[in-house]
Amino acid sequence: MDTGRCLSSGRAQRGPVGWYDEVPMFYVYMLASKPYGTLYVGVTSELIRRVFKHKSKAVPGFTARY
Repeated sequence: MDTGRCLSSGRAQRGPVGWYDEVPMFYVYMLASKPYGTLYVGVTSELIRRVFKHKSKAVPGFTARY
């Protein structure tokens, strides 16, 4: 019986469309400068890129100082 779907394509099957398909994903993250140091809490949709910016001090300001 042919259902018209290719199950070996490697793509995930999507369920019915709901409100959660429209909501962007964000991460809340916490970083510390050192043990018992300054604690920074942030929100981003691109976690790996944001952590890289913190570590490389790419953005001047609070996060570059601490």
